[in-house]
Amino acid sequence: SLIDLTQAEIHTRNQVMPIIRFLREQIPGYENCYLLNSASHVGVRETRHYKGDFTITEQHIQKNIIFDDWLVSSVVAGFGNHNLTGSGRDEYNVKYNGEPYTVPYGSFLAKGIDNLFLNGRCISGTHMAHASYRLVPVCCAMGQGVGTASALCTKQGKSIRDLSIKNLQEVLISQGIQDPNQKQS
Repeated sequence: SLIDLTQAEIHTRNQVMPIIRFLREQIPGYENCYLLNSASHVGVRETRHYKGDFTITEQHIQKNIIFDDWLVSSVVAGFGNHNLTGSGRDEYNVKYNGEPYTVPYGSFLAKGIDNLFLNGRCISGTHMAHASYRLVPVCCAMGQGVGTASALCTKQGKSIRDLSIKNLQEVLISQGIQDPNQKQS
């Protein structure tokens, strides 16, 4: 609600100067630090998750699944949910082993709607999976994948569900995306 957002805005802005004071007084090298800029408004970490043809879960991420229909390759990101009752990480964050995983094409397809891609942190995934794939570099890779898929669909006159995933992946690899089935040297 608007009241909640206003309270969040006030609360976070009131934290800025105490943080700067702490840095100046407690952290060597920060004695002369100052605030140059801040966001224009408070950000919301997680909102909607749409239902897709496939829902990626934290179990898929923990098992480092390389999906046959991968659209985003070689993601390496742990689970970063914030604690809802205090500072630090959420006690329910799951463990991540640091090995790469992929995000499947089916998580980008809006269930029951023709030719509508989902993109960014709203893709079809669980709350906990979102805590890994929501990072900016991953979302940038999502944009590249969905943009490339859209261009191929237009060029080939195909719907998004009729697109050759293998052809899409070949194009992404030609753009410099790492093939997750090839070991890095």
